[in-house]
Amino acid sequence: MSHLGLCTFFLEDSLLEDYPSLLEDNGRWEGGYLGPGGKHDDFAAPECSGGAAGYIDRLLLPGHLYENGDARHVYGGPPTDPEGLLGCLTSIVQTLFGIQAGVTVLLQKSHKARVSRWLAWAVVFALAGALLAGFSKDHGLIPINKNLWSLSFVLVTSACCLVLLSLCYLLTDTWRVWGGGPFRAPGLNAIALYIGHSLCAHLFPFHWQIGLMRTHWIKLAEALWGTALWVIIAHIMAKKKVFITL
Repeated sequence: MSHLGLCTFFLEDSLLEDYPSLLEDNGRWEGGYLGPGGKHDDFAAPECSGGAAGYIDRLLLPGHLYENGDARHVYGGPPTDPEGLLGCLTSIVQTLFGIQAGVTVLLQKSHKARVSRWLAWAVVFALAGALLAGFSKDHGLIPINKNLWSLSFVLVTSACCLVLLSLCYLLTDTWRVWGGGPFRAPGLNAIALYIGHSLCAHLFPFHWQIGLMRTHWIKLAEALWGTALWVIIAHIMAKKKVFITL
């Protein structure tokens, strides 16, 4: 886990020193650049979309990258893949954090011991992520960037997940004031719901459109409607004892 994090940190911050030709025609590109490139910052680095992470993806996976990212629609520049090679490394790190949270349940027998460890790790991850991001939104050594799945993004989101896990654990297992409904049934058929949503995301009644759908409220209403339908389907499957798992 530490090796993956260090490798990602090293590549994002200093990879460009090994590829000086990339800088010759496109102006100065500071080590650790993670911006969208293109028109961003008055064309400061037009061909450097995604920083070192984007460069490695375009170097090793030409023609196989996601072409329609949000940043490209706004700023232009070359494509960047939110699920690229370096993003996979940091995703693996986040998966290992999740495994460690599960191991805590196996090794610690008391509720207090489990929750205290989760919250302690949440504080450590949050501070580490904030330090890497310079306690800012767009600056710092490694900014919080979802599209690149940056190390600071992994740490901050992992901290949030551990806090939510602790809260749900307290409500369901410790205090027993909540049974998990209505989310228990969807959790038992998560794969079926994921595949169903992927196939039906643009089909009625899961998807509908009123006007240009340009407001957050109308998009939120559509998202809540689709989610509610899949929750109902999950409960019907659970009632009929139909469970699709690997």
